[in-house]
Amino acid sequence: MTMPRPRSIRRSRSIHVMLDEELMARVDIELFSLVEHRVPHGAYKAFFEQLLRERFGARPEERKT
Repeated sequence: MTMPRPRSIRRSRSIHVMLDEELMARVDIELFSLVEHRVPHGAYKAFFEQLLRERFGARPEERKT
């Protein structure tokens, strides 16, 4: 019998966001893998997490409002 994967210390939460098609097309192009011929699994999560960490990691006076 296989052991289940342990729970992550930092849990994730699912959200549903409607974004402009033109903007999402640019994100798709940015993340598209020529090797896999698609956007790789987890690429959207990594992309948006990086943007959010950059945004919230900045000091308040450096943030774009």
